[in-house]
Amino acid sequence: MPDYSKMSQYAIVDKETLKIDIVTFENSLEMYSDDKYHKVLVPKYVLEQACSADVLTAKMIDGSVNVDVDVSKFKTSRAMNAVREQRDQILVSTDWMIAAGSPLSEEKKNEILEYRQTLRDLTDCGKNPMDIKIPRHDMVKFPWEKGVRYPTQ
Repeated sequence: MPDYSKMSQYAIVDKETLKIDIVTFENSLEMYSDDKYHKVLVPKYVLEQACSADVLTAKMIDGSVNVDVDVSKFKTSRAMNAVREQRDQILVSTDWMIAAGSPLSEEKKNEILEYRQTLRDLTDCGKNPMDIKIPRHDMVKFPWEKGVRYPTQ
């Protein structure tokens, strides 16, 4: 089995559209025709900045193709969608706290309303999704955590 940690990664860029089809390891380059694709080495620092390949953009600069991170794509990236999924799970799990008839005091309801707004604002922050940490609230258990107990009132 190849040691992927030591392999370089390349963006496979369509020559006509300059769209990146995929980012792949160097051992897969022969699968892509030189007639149809540019094979552009993606520096490690670019890969570390990118949350996923879908935020990379290819541009022709001085006759060669360069690949860089397009931060404007963070909001629509697959990684941001994963943040949204987790956020939405928390919102659903806290709906009862703000519903009519909730046993919580008005003060606690207001706290939860502020917390929920903070959650909604997470995906509009312009940050790399990999740098986003979902904030905690002492009354909220993350639905994906099993066995973690938090106070309910």
